[in-house]
Amino acid sequence: MEGIMRIKQMAEGQKDYVLLEIVKYLISRTDMNEKYSNEEKTLKGMAEYIQGEIIKDFCKKMKTDNPQKYAQNINYGEKNINCLAIGMSEKRTFELAIQYFNKSNEELGIPKKEKKVIKKEKDKFGSIFEDLPKEEEKQEEIEQISLFQM
Repeated sequence: MEGIMRIKQMAEGQKDYVLLEIVKYLISRTDMNEKYSNEEKTLKGMAEYIQGEIIKDFCKKMKTDNPQKYAQNINYGEKNINCLAIGMSEKRTFELAIQYFNKSNEELGIPKKEKKVIKKEKDKFGSIFEDLPKEEEKQEEIEQISLFQM
């Protein structure tokens, strides 16, 4: 179950509830194990793909090419951010996650990104982690992925 282990490793330290629910679903899909081993696929890439599809669906339903006009400025923590509230069913979210891992980036229309030089053995699978901090600092410095950040 190398692919499922890869998904679990990429999810280590993540705190976003929705992302972790998607990860639980992905792990339950043992039939996808081989697909999860694809090094061009990451949880960050999956989140970006799902976000993009959510926006496309919203624009289609609202018959707009400018979703920003529907966004509201809200105070989030210490930041003011533009927020676009869009609902999506759990089923559709899971479908998009599986679609992301089941098809190549080329098939999905995702442009190739320049590969970064990997310096650490722990990071060999192309995870979302840039430079892994020392063990005691690890959880604080993991890039947090969210389906709600744009």
